[in-house]
Amino acid sequence: MARGKQKGYKKDKVTISDKILSPFYIVDEDRQFILMKEGSISPYGYYTTLGSALTSAAKEINRLKNADKKVSLSDYLTRYEEVNTQILKAIKA
Repeated sequence: MARGKQKGYKKDKVTISDKILSPFYIVDEDRQFILMKEGSISPYGYYTTLGSALTSAAKEINRLKNADKKVSLSDYLTRYEEVNTQILKAIKA
């Protein structure tokens, strides 16, 4: 019968932090990616792929940049694309 993880088991994890993602960072842990915000202990979300975590980070960054503002759909999408393009450029660099 399986007993689960052994006493003293430590998860392997990698923290992905980049100025493009600021104030967020991504933790690659076991079989998931966790989107975290600096200074917070609560995760913003759990994702099975890095791409999904990056997409969510782009949405959250855009939301923070436009907080308490009234913007048109066109402006919102333009700003989202700018953030998304910055992340994609960082990946290709």
